[in-house]
Amino acid sequence: MIETLYIMGNGPSLGRLTEQERGVIAGSDSIAMNAYARHFDQVGIVPTHYLLLDEDETSLEVLADVPAILAREPFTRTRLWLTQSWFDRFPGDRSRCRLVEHTPFFRVASPPQFRMRFWKPAVRRENLLWVKERLESRSMGVQSPFSMSRLLHYWAKSTDQPLFCFRGTLTAALNLAWLKDYRTVQLVGVDLTDGSHFYGKEAYQAIVERDNQRFQTDTKLRHGTTLWVGDGFAPPVQPVLSRIAELYRRTGRTLYVSNPESLLVREGIIPHRSIVPQDLVATS
Repeated sequence: MIETLYIMGNGPSLGRLTEQERGVIAGSDSIAMNAYARHFDQVGIVPTHYLLLDEDETSLEVLADVPAILAREPFTRTRLWLTQSWFDRFPGDRSRCRLVEHTPFFRVASPPQFRMRFWKPAVRRENLLWVKERLESRSMGVQSPFSMSRLLHYWAKSTDQPLFCFRGTLTAALNLAWLKDYRTVQLVGVDLTDGSHFYGKEAYQAIVERDNQRFQTDTKLRHGTTLWVGDGFAPPVQPVLSRIAELYRRTGRTLYVSNPESLLVREGIIPHRSIVPQDLVATS
């Protein structure tokens, strides 16, 4: 197994990394995603891998310049994992691009106005209809059922299979990290406590408004993926991440979160671990 991989979400804590923490991540393998490249100068870490999966019309419009950014320095050695829409838009050397598919779970069970146009009917519908399994009570403290057998059924066992993707790119990044056989995976900038990002959200107001409508709530309170979609059409991501953490443990891997205030740490889903051990933290 390869030792350590860092998955960089775009939460506010990513922008609060110390210089020492950034040095550790920059010297290791990492995955970035979505709008990170556009705001690279605020973090300064060139990722080993980059995921662009969201193909809804809003994302294709708001993130339209990201493929061109990834075609230039400092990203010319970054391995790109792109869905067809983003692959077609990439203007650079495509030999470092990997065309990927993913399982668009919640889109199948969402109301028609929320279904993404790239949904592929080859995915078995009956196994994705969360409506049948939704709980009568959908309070924040209630976890939706999500069996390990269901996860294993859709979890990619090779890079030729569609990546498991539930309620956002994070789960696909975790599937990719698992495929690459990393012993330890640490989530950085995965806060999920609200809908903000390390780069602010003014430039992405269209996405914020889309999520507020889709999740029928104000994403200033919690990240949209941690909330039920509509009237119970799809559960939050927490129970799925809990199963993924269990799968990591079963297969001899460990999964951590760097931010102790992350919702995943608060809810006991994934444990916290510092990027730099406390006894090695540089003192000023």
